[in-house]
Amino acid sequence: MDYTDVNNLKYSIESAMLSSVTESMIKEFQTNTPQNTTSFSVVNSKESGIVSYWFDGYEDVTKEKINASYFDVSDTYCKTNLKTSDKVEKGANVCKVATSEHWNIIVKLTEVQYKKMEDKTYVGIRFSEDGLETNVSFELFTKDGDYFASLGLDDFISRYIDERYIDLELYLDRVDGLKIPKSALIEKNCYMIPVRFLTKNPESNKDVLCFYRDKKDGNDQKIGQLDAICMQDEEYVYIDCDAVTPGTVFVSPNSTDPNNPDNYTVGEMKTFVGVYNVNKGYCQFKNTEIIYDSPEYCIVKKDTKYGLAIYDHIVINPELINENDIIY
Repeated sequence: MDYTDVNNLKYSIESAMLSSVTESMIKEFQTNTPQNTTSFSVVNSKESGIVSYWFDGYEDVTKEKINASYFDVSDTYCKTNLKTSDKVEKGANVCKVATSEHWNIIVKLTEVQYKKMEDKTYVGIRFSEDGLETNVSFELFTKDGDYFASLGLDDFISRYIDERYIDLELYLDRVDGLKIPKSALIEKNCYMIPVRFLTKNPESNKDVLCFYRDKKDGNDQKIGQLDAICMQDEEYVYIDCDAVTPGTVFVSPNSTDPNNPDNYTVGEMKTFVGVYNVNKGYCQFKNTEIIYDSPEYCIVKKDTKYGLAIYDHIVINPELINENDIIY
């Protein structure tokens, strides 16, 4: 489907075979006297460094020569593999040698990105290819009305020396949290219960709320405990609206009087955004505190009370499932 990929595969296979043959030939040349010395000889490089075997004509491009056209990776871009079994004429390119660990990546910026970087000295970047993250210094500049940044690195050149174009993510608003797809988010209505009604279950040591409910075999009321807590702040505890019926009465800890004026009847609600967690094999709503938002994903706080933690399993498409459904 893509001729360029097929061509690169051909050169990669040929290069691997040639490397094996060349290594064998050099070893033979160093240990024995070859019969035909006119067709083969060893030449040492004038400089040591990191060697790469490709050429694309952009080797002399600098910050002063760059412009927006270099970022248009169209069908006209051509990368030539130099490591082949073909014979070459004297003076032809056979390899490139990087003699320094310092290298630069030039990125094209939007005006908003440019403004955000003006007051920074370093910026965090992430290589999309393998997830490597690092902080780099940079130099901002403009050319023909376009915005650019030259990122300076002193490591990893051997890792990316065979790449001309590489996908990067700039961390201009760096936040630490859990990255989740936007499709996993779902809204949940929760009842608001004053935090003073919160107590501890002595057996499980979990936070619970005490409430009155009817017995199955009559109209007498008994005390029940509820731990379906979605969120808590300084004033309220928020519980899933599906966990209790409207009009449920919550009682203060150690209270046994259903007519106690201090009791609280549920009614006021608040909407939260969260995800379905399936760590226990069934869907449980977990509240999320979003600290960064993008069109495709968001970053939420991790290890929050009643929230998500690293390695939690969540439902990507919550509209296809219901809360408390068992996951097979």
